[in-house]
Amino acid sequence: MIFSPDSRRAFTAGDDGYAFLWDVATGNPLLRIDPGSAVGEMAMSPDGSEIALGYPGAAAIYPLVLPETGGDVAAQIREAEAEAGATLDGFELVVKD
Repeated sequence: MIFSPDSRRAFTAGDDGYAFLWDVATGNPLLRIDPGSAVGEMAMSPDGSEIALGYPGAAAIYPLVLPETGGDVAAQIREAEAEAGATLDGFELVVKD
């Protein structure tokens, strides 16, 4: 488990292939990410806006956009792919300056 920089949210992931962002105050899940593989490592960006998940032989970065803010994680991933000129296939880590 890791906490957001403001400690208001926690992120968990595990062998079941799911990762969750939780509201610490209520204990309610805010967001579920289904990377399709057991998650071995995770790290949150300094501002808490992205999570990096590591799987056996791969890593990916996901934007942490909550549904109630009108965010669409799938659309943001497609936008990031277009900006990077790459497809986030779970085998490459794309970093943008």
